[in-house]
Amino acid sequence: DQTAYCQVETQALSWLSKLSGQRVTGIDDLRNGEVLCKAINGMKPGAIGKINTYNSDFRRMENIDNFLKVCTQAGVAPEHLCSTEDLFYGNNFPKLVLTVTALSQAAGPKFNVDSIPADLNSFGAYCEGTQIDGKKRKATGQHLSLFEANMGKYQKEASTASRPTDRLVKATEKSVDTSGQLGMMDQGSSRAQKMISEAKGRGTDN
Repeated sequence: DQTAYCQVETQALSWLSKLSGQRVTGIDDLRNGEVLCKAINGMKPGAIGKINTYNSDFRRMENIDNFLKVCTQAGVAPEHLCSTEDLFYGNNFPKLVLTVTALSQAAGPKFNVDSIPADLNSFGAYCEGTQIDGKKRKATGQHLSLFEANMGKYQKEASTASRPTDRLVKATEKSVDTSGQLGMMDQGSSRAQKMISEAKGRGTDN
C-alpha cells in the first residue's frame, strides 16, 4: 500500500545518498541520473566510467541507461527493472524505487553494503498499478528502450548534418580535378598544332 511504499522509498533514497555522497531529498534529485551512477561507483568504484554532467536530455538519459545496465549485470531481475523513461519522464517513480531496492538485495552482500528489506514481488505488484501512460517505454516492435531507439535517430541527424559539407568537398574536388585535366589537354593540343605548322613551313612533314 501507499504507506509501505513511502517507507521503502525513504530507505531507498537514504541508501542512494549514502553511497553517492550526495544529499537526496526526493525522486526529482535522481532524474538526471548522476546520483544513480555515483551510487553505483560508491558501491563498486569505476563500474561506470563516465558520468555525464551536460545539460542535455540525451546525456541524462544515458546516465540512467548506464545505471540500469549495471543493475542487470548485478543480477536484478527483468521484472524488477524500471525503464529509463519511468524515471526521466515520470512514468513510474515507484518502479525506480523497486529497482534500487532489488539492486541493494542483489549486490549489497557482494559489496558489503546494506540491503533494503522489502518483498520484491509484492512491491512489484504495487508498481504495476502506478504506471502512467506517458511516453512509450518500448519502441514499437523492438526490444529497445526509448533511449536506445533514439540513438539511431541522433546518429542519422549527425550524419545528415554533415552531408552538405561532404557534397561541397566532393564537388570542389571534382571541379579541381576536371579543370586540371582539361588544362593539360588544351596545352598539349596547342603544342601539337604548333609543331605541325612549323613542320609544314619547313616542308618536312609527310
